[in-house]
Amino acid sequence: PPEDAPCRAWHGRWLYCTGKCVYVDFGEIWTEPSRPVLAPRVSRVMRTDELDRGFHQLGMLSEVGEVVQAWLDEQARKALVAAERTTAPRASRCAQAVQPIDSSLRCEECGAVFGKRRTLELHRKQHRKDAEQGRTATAD
Repeated sequence: PPEDAPCRAWHGRWLYCTGKCVYVDFGEIWTEPSRPVLAPRVSRVMRTDELDRGFHQLGMLSEVGEVVQAWLDEQARKALVAAERTTAPRASRCAQAVQPIDSSLRCEECGAVFGKRRTLELHRKQHRKDAEQGRTATAD
């Protein structure tokens, strides 16, 4: 803004000044009445549904739009599906089929029963590790 602009006298240093600002008097816009204005008395109390209807007609009622409502419905549907999964889980189609439990796949130490021979072998191996650690701990 130019330093010698006449408008700087009344608006001061202003970033958007071009040096050709026009002064506008806002003096009569905000005039206060000489005596206080009293609000009219309310003849009855309005019910909530009446207020909502009135605000809706004026465009002042906060409402959920169609897109948001569709999103909320989808979220509710997903929550319902998730709840059904937890209450009645189904086996995954990609999970390996487990052979029926055979009593021959039983751990001799603890009596646990396994569906696969490999699992029983891993279980027995863990028993051996536990036993070795127990011997080491008592030797100290």
